[in-house]
Amino acid sequence: MVSRTSLLAAAAVAFAVGVAAGGAATAVAVSTDSPFASQPDAALQEFDTVSVGCVDPAAEGAVDRTVSAPNGSGADLTLRENVTVDDPNVALDARFDRIAPGTYRLAVRTEQPANRTACDAGRPEARFAANLTLPSDYTLLLTVDGEYVGVNYASAGATSGSAGAGRSVAAGGAKNES
Repeated sequence: MVSRTSLLAAAAVAFAVGVAAGGAATAVAVSTDSPFASQPDAALQEFDTVSVGCVDPAAEGAVDRTVSAPNGSGADLTLRENVTVDDPNVALDARFDRIAPGTYRLAVRTEQPANRTACDAGRPEARFAANLTLPSDYTLLLTVDGEYVGVNYASAGATSGSAGAGRSVAAGGAKNES
């Protein structure tokens, strides 16, 4: 006759073996590949500060503009943006990061001059142009000094557009201008 303790011990061993085998099967099923490996290369090709200075609030400023065009494996995107800055003599720098599969961030930073100046009339503003290469499906977040400015997005063959803090939302096809 088999004792109750022997049955419990056998059940515990069977359970442990089952868990180990299931864990091994799970470990094999989970991919160790990077989630970014299957995505086309994305990069910031060029970033230029177009102008920095004092802007008369009564004068019409340059319009923010986004242009996207297919490039065979993805899209070429050009952003032209105006941002209000703290000083009319700041320098701009940008960093481009992949923050999740299909999601990227263009982080623009201002570098303050040693001696701060103020605008006698108007506000200090900087204008930049950024040329990027992105996959066909993407979301691009734009931040300036860590603050959200806007988002551009595209889904292959379906929709594309942009939206931003304090500006209008635009959506369209492969070519988007806002």
